[in-house]
Amino acid sequence: MKTLSISLRLYLQSLVLLAGILLVAGFGFYAMKQSDTAMDSIYYDRLEPVTDLGQVRFNLGEIHSYSLQLAYASGKRGACRPA
Repeated sequence: MKTLSISLRLYLQSLVLLAGILLVAGFGFYAMKQSDTAMDSIYYDRLEPVTDLGQVRFNLGEIHSYSLQLAYASGKRGACRPA
């Protein structure tokens, strides 16, 4: 078998290098997509319910405040007991 010319060897090495770069880039893109999916799951499954619980706690505090105001306004101070 004849030895390959320098230009052909350089061309083949460039192709192999380009294939390797594309392979690494493809794997990186796939890994980033998997990471994005996992982060979406964390956000929607865990963080949004915490926000909702914070809103519920705020609403309960408002209800408690209004009930205290109503008890004081009606003159039944014994009706409201601190928790």
